[in-house]
Amino acid sequence: MLRSALFAVLIFQIMPVSGQTLAVEPDSQTEWQEVETSEGIQVFSSNLSDGPIIKVKAVAVIEAGIASVREVIEDVASHADWVPYLRQSSILEKTSVREWLLYSEFDAPWPARDRDFVYRFIISEHADGHIEYTQTSVESPAMPEQKKYVRGLLIDGQYKLVPLTENRTQVEVLFYADPRGSLPLWIVNIVERGFPIDALQGLMRSVAEAE
Repeated sequence: MLRSALFAVLIFQIMPVSGQTLAVEPDSQTEWQEVETSEGIQVFSSNLSDGPIIKVKAVAVIEAGIASVREVIEDVASHADWVPYLRQSSILEKTSVREWLLYSEFDAPWPARDRDFVYRFIISEHADGHIEYTQTSVESPAMPEQKKYVRGLLIDGQYKLVPLTENRTQVEVLFYADPRGSLPLWIVNIVERGFPIDALQGLMRSVAEAE
């Protein structure tokens, strides 16, 4: 599909989803509008982004317990098994048990240069049982920029896992990134809108295979 092909010039990083429609309340600081529902995944965009690149999030119910979903997300070395066009992802540093510095490389179709990202990955566990993973680009001497890659900017990335029952988890993915380089804005925004669906579907397959 066009969406999947265009993904190769950008980035990012869930078992079958139920066909039910989820009631998702807008964030207190962000106005969200549903733009698409595909295979049980709801996709929302915000008109309050800080620039011309759209901000997108997607929500689905996974037929698996939160521990199963968490295991896949936290296995950084296996991200390439389910994240489209991801060549490799690794942990550069563990500042603490819940704060990691990650590095990811993504293939892009010729003649575009491949992209790479260095970003902080923070795990937050909450009293009500839900877990959030926030991801934001940082500069680090642990991985200087390389000429063969365009260093992308992950402005705001998030996974939110909410346990519904022992074997059902609601998963929310937010993706807001700037691939940088000379890419037309319309291509960037197509990828921004399509990525959450592709990423969720990849994670679903990975969780299902691990069960």
